[in-house]
Amino acid sequence: MAEEDEEHTSFITDQGTFCYKVMPFGLKNAGATYQCMIDTVFKNQRGRNIEAYVDDVLIKSKCAKQHIKDLRETLDTCRTYNIKLNPHKSIFGSSYSKFLGHMVSARGIEANPEKIQAIQEMRPPQMV
Repeated sequence: MAEEDEEHTSFITDQGTFCYKVMPFGLKNAGATYQCMIDTVFKNQRGRNIEAYVDDVLIKSKCAKQHIKDLRETLDTCRTYNIKLNPHKSIFGSSYSKFLGHMVSARGIEANPEKIQAIQEMRPPQMV
């Protein structure tokens, strides 16, 4: 396992904090297990006011007043299931942000200009 990834596989027990040097066999599907948990926990909100993919959760609302209610509902759900948020990755009240490589704004979900630059600069075909 790459040294920079070791901290991402750390876990805390009663005996101390540990991290893996080699990914154990049982954790190779941890992403799918986590996605299943997110799907279950936010099942009443997904598609309505939340888009969630593994560790990226986007709370979407049509207006600021509704956003506060949606945010409260999401944080209450997190509290119910004892889900902790990473404050370094959390952005609140943003009207424009990147989510899974796409730009999200009040207008909707748009392609990230960085990702489509090569297509935009492509020359038209010269021959049939």
